[in-house]
Amino acid sequence: MTRAGDVEGLRLGEVEAFLGIPYAAAPVGPLRWRPPAPVAPWTGVRAATQYGPSAWQAVMPEGFGPWTREYVVQDEVSEDCLYLNVWTPATRAAGPCPVLVWIHGGAFCQGSGSVPIYEGRALAAQGVVVVTLNYRLGVLGFLSHPALSQEDPAQGGGNFGLQDQLAALRWIQDNIAAFGGNPGAVTLAGQSAGALSVHMLVASPRARGLFHRAIAQSGPPTLAPIRNRAEAEADGCAFVDSLQAATPDALRSWPVAALTRTLAPGPRFMPMVDGVLLPAWPPQRSPQHLGSDVPMLVGQTADENSGLDPAYAGDDGTALDALLQRQAGSAAPALAEAYRQACAGDTGAAYHAASRDAWLAALWDWASQRLGHTHSPVYAYHFDHAPPGPETQRYGAFHTAEVPYVMSTLHAAPDRGYSSDDHALSALASRYWLNFVRTGNPNSPGMPPWPALDDRVPRMLRIAPDPTVEPMLSAACRQIVDHQQRAPTLVTLLS
Repeated sequence: MTRAGDVEGLRLGEVEAFLGIPYAAAPVGPLRWRPPAPVAPWTGVRAATQYGPSAWQAVMPEGFGPWTREYVVQDEVSEDCLYLNVWTPATRAAGPCPVLVWIHGGAFCQGSGSVPIYEGRALAAQGVVVVTLNYRLGVLGFLSHPALSQEDPAQGGGNFGLQDQLAALRWIQDNIAAFGGNPGAVTLAGQSAGALSVHMLVASPRARGLFHRAIAQSGPPTLAPIRNRAEAEADGCAFVDSLQAATPDALRSWPVAALTRTLAPGPRFMPMVDGVLLPAWPPQRSPQHLGSDVPMLVGQTADENSGLDPAYAGDDGTALDALLQRQAGSAAPALAEAYRQACAGDTGAAYHAASRDAWLAALWDWASQRLGHTHSPVYAYHFDHAPPGPETQRYGAFHTAEVPYVMSTLHAAPDRGYSSDDHALSALASRYWLNFVRTGNPNSPGMPPWPALDDRVPRMLRIAPDPTVEPMLSAACRQIVDHQQRAPTLVTLLS
């Protein structure tokens, strides 16, 4: 029983699944570019046996680059997309279960809670309630315009996709107990754009009390150049003008395909600093906006940019120099020489090391500031295992590679040929994540210890078949951190 009406799901062995539950009204017609509205109650029993439509987006169901079918949207897309999915243990424990809420990635223009690697069945079988959700994307989720701000000054206008995420968190507070979940033990988690969403909600005063722990995978704030309101509204005005419309209101009746047909592929409309939901960015630059003081688990993969950067690990020395110039400014020539020497003159290996260190530096830049102003621990990881599959040597531990391991969804890609070592690593990684969801600490007896970050001697867990605790920062990393702290709005390849 939900507050809007009864739902009937599926029994899947040890787990019950309730799919495609609406958590807000369909954001269509007059509700386009407005805050999420309440769901209209229904009578009778609503079937919750299949996923709801994913947010409107361009789809590539066969995948691209290292992201094979299990990483991408496979189902219907629609502007009517505000649905979530719940997996819960079929046999209730003595008390309510902790809750894991997963926010999908996709550069705020792609993705869905129904992507196969996010399925919550395996984790729910181990005693947690798993929720995945959709939110508005692209121009439908993040168009900014002065007219929209005037319509809704209380919310600040825009950031509709973030407002959707908040609405889903409120739905969880109101309803998750009926599914066996504990609304007082909610972990907010996400990867890539989902991780940035987590950081934004951690920083948001509107989200306080809606979650109690947070996981942000591959989304350090200093690598994301989020625009301010003036910049976002100027771009929104240019878009509306390009369609020869006077205001966004004139576009609310347009078919969604006509509205989006002129947009180039890739991200353009993203969250903005609106001063209300998101008061500042990056959050660590403004201690008064650090937000919820909750335990956090954060990290990255070893080859984040392998599928994103065409120059990644190539032998082009000018590309390495340009990368380091962006990362380290005046320190770039000395760093380039140091990387080349450390890699025995192998430019590709030097590029790989510099790219990895830029992500680590960004992660530490955020974490060191947070540790100085909050009381809760931060746990950092480095996922250093290349999954089997197409062009494994080229892509390595690519962006998103860790997700099926921690979600225990290797079964979503039988063609990849996962080995017993892969399954053992997945069991270990998911156990760390489950421990954190349950207690705010990834450790438990019998596991390789994972220390919390210490701002004096920062160490992280290298997650691999032979997990080890390693220093987080090399000397080169520290120089990159120094530059990032002087130039906090870096250009990123996250998209």
